[in-house]
Amino acid sequence: MKKSTRDLIIETASGLIEKYGFNHTGINEILKQANVPKGSFYYYFESKEALGHAVIEKAAQDRYAVIEEALASVPGSPLERMRRVFEMQIEQYDVEAVHSCILTKLGQEMAEQHEGFREKLEQVFKRIVQCYADVFEQAKEAGELPDGTDSMKLAEFLFAVSEGSVMLAKLKKSKEPLKNFLEQFNRLTEGK
Repeated sequence: MKKSTRDLIIETASGLIEKYGFNHTGINEILKQANVPKGSFYYYFESKEALGHAVIEKAAQDRYAVIEEALASVPGSPLERMRRVFEMQIEQYDVEAVHSCILTKLGQEMAEQHEGFREKLEQVFKRIVQCYADVFEQAKEAGELPDGTDSMKLAEFLFAVSEGSVMLAKLKKSKEPLKNFLEQFNRLTEGK
């Protein structure tokens, strides 16, 4: 199936932003690589900022789909399903890839520069954290976590640590930080 021009622009912009960052990616370069005339850009997006928001929305949809599908498709207890989500992230992580998570990259680059980007990214990350918190609530109901566990705080903590692990893995060009994260998650949730 052929991609729409709008989708092609978003996909091309995503790749360039992942590689160079939002501020160092120009509209002309995006259009040149997508082989799209400049007039088409302004038909679909009123500005580079609007394109940036579309990139965030597409990346967020993709990330939600992966997390939600993994949580729904993996058999087992709530914590076993959560563990499998993290294992799948480790399996899929490519230490040689130039790119990183575009959502994290945009958060690091744009949160202090642009309130609109910060707010949009905060919404995305809140939804991911809420997915984690929902699983931890299920784990409490199943007796896998103590009743007094604050599921939201645990979810925010694990999200922050997992994102930090991805950054370290990128810096070290090694899956070791991701494996260390999983090991600590296992110890934390298994009470070891």
